Amino acid sequence: MFVTRKMDYCIRIVRALSKGGILSANEISSREHIPAAITYKLLKTLLKAGVVKSFRGAEGGYQLDIDCSQTSLLDLFRKLGIEVLVNKCLSPGYKCENISCEKCKIHLELNRIQNVLMEELGSKTIAELV
Repeated sequence: MFVTRKMDYCIRIVRALSKGGILSANEISSREHIPAAITYKLLKTLLKAGVVKSFRGAEGGYQLDIDCSQTSLLDLFRKLGIEVLVNKCLSPGYKCENISCEKCKIHLELNRIQNVLMEELGSKTIAELV
């Protein structure tokens, strides 16, 4: 599993907002060095997922709608519907064209690594990381 650009940018948007207050999309974009168009798009995604809330008007912008002291990276990825997998063969219902997963030593090792990854992604809150 690679941390995709989308995942990275979402983490950085949450980081910008984690200090409290309301920030405009342009302020977030500038602070985190994310292109403005992408920032707007991802803020819509974060809004829909319940990670941020928006405020209209001259003093409007975005604010976190999650508690960073209770939310891990794994929680954030799950809220966004991001499937965190080290290999596609770990997807539910995946049918390997080479060998059954139960007999494949590579699959078994990747599954072990997957479990460690999930544990690590859930081990620290966002507050501990910013």
